[in-house]
Amino acid sequence: MQRSVRFSVPGRPQPKGSKRAFSIRRRDGSSRAVIVDDNQRKYKPWEQAIKAAAREAYDGEPTRGAVIIEAELYFSRPKSDYRTGRFAGLVKPSAPERHTKKPDVDKCARCLGDSLTGVLYVDDSQIEELWVRKAYTSGDDRTEVWVTLQESGE
Repeated sequence: MQRSVRFSVPGRPQPKGSKRAFSIRRRDGSSRAVIVDDNQRKYKPWEQAIKAAAREAYDGEPTRGAVIIEAELYFSRPKSDYRTGRFAGLVKPSAPERHTKKPDVDKCARCLGDSLTGVLYVDDSQIEELWVRKAYTSGDDRTEVWVTLQESGE
């Protein structure tokens, strides 16, 4: 059996930051490991918004079957892409068509996949297919997500 879930998440898509580990030596000579996530302050609110939107769109238990995720990440164009003067509001002909700047699409996908764990599926290792695209929008920043849940035959 197959079930589809579709939802939109307002706000700027955020990458899941890289983790750094280092050790701290204590006064007694022992040491302990410390792990720091370099983008946690920015991605946590987006992660919570994804969870909330997914919970609103899906009222079932997390599936144990395979999952297919399709997502489109929409970013507002920078002001430098727009013309000024009497042509204000129009995109410059020299402005890039495709969004090839930061954030990295794979780090945004990692944040998206981790956010849906425990809401739509038990573990993000169940993601069988993942399709993510970055694009510019003339509107507000947002994320459009389509998830196909395959019910497990177990």
